[in-house]
Formats: sequence, structure tokens, C-alpha cells
Amino acid sequence: MTGRTPRAARWAVAIGAVALLFTLLGRLPLLDPDEGRYARTSQLMIERGDLVVPWFEGRPRLEKPAFFYWMEAAAFSALGFTETAARL
Repeated sequence: MTGRTPRAARWAVAIGAVALLFTLLGRLPLLDPDEGRYARTSQLMIERGDLVVPWFEGRPRLEKPAFFYWMEAAAFSALGFTETAARL
């Protein structure tokens, strides 16, 4: 038995796990209240065109670094406003 078989099997399992993760990512709605709030904040950043200060319900939302909201806004821009993009 060569050393390539276990390595190939590990890669196959890893690729299968990642594929399964991404196919199931948007199956459930946003369950945790914070998931929805973070998603809405990123959505408002796109709608307002203000990528500097994240806003939610008329107040700045500064609990997380702006980079977090930028990444979620980028996912929304690429995939639309979906649960999959919010969790990505």
C-alpha cells in the first residue's frame, strides 16, 4: 500500500465535508436573534451605501469590528440577501 491512498482518502473526505457544509448552509432560517440582526445591519450598509459605520434601528452598531459586516455585505452582494450568504 502506498502513501498516496490515505492522503487521497483524506482529501476526498475533506472535499465531501466542505461540499455538504455549503449545500446545507442555507437550509434553515436564521435561528439565533443575533444572526438576523447582524444580517440586517450588513443589508442596511449596502442599501444606505454607508460602509464605514454599521447602523441598526437608527443607532450605530459597534459590537463587532466593521470587517465582519464588510465580509457579510460582500457575501450579500455576491449571492443576494439569503440565509446562505448571511452564514457564509
